[in-house]
Amino acid sequence: MLHPSKTEGFGLNSLECQALGTPSVTTEFSAMADFTFLGKAVPPRQLEWMHNGFVATPDVPEIAAALMDIYVGTDQANDQCNGNCERINPDNIRATVNMIRERFSALTIGASFEKLIRECIAL
Repeated sequence: MLHPSKTEGFGLNSLECQALGTPSVTTEFSAMADFTFLGKAVPPRQLEWMHNGFVATPDVPEIAAALMDIYVGTDQANDQCNGNCERINPDNIRATVNMIRERFSALTIGASFEKLIRECIAL
């Protein structure tokens, strides 16, 4: 799943794809950097000020390299990256899927909000 972005703060579709075992390539900026677990978050080419905040210009050559780096399954991919491609193995996929399903389940998120609300009420 390819989701480089100049202004996206948090791409829910990236998390959803990873929860299904699909690697993601994102821009390493804001929450996108924090929530790319399976795949790669690519550093932006530059940061610039726009409309009351910074935006991150995606680095197209590095995004292409990240795509090649996580590409799996063909001899052609091995030839193109001289055997240096990162392989995302089934164990990594299963672990990521399980972690996302547990950490971001409705029950876990609901319990976190309930705890926060109770703490705020107690103030």
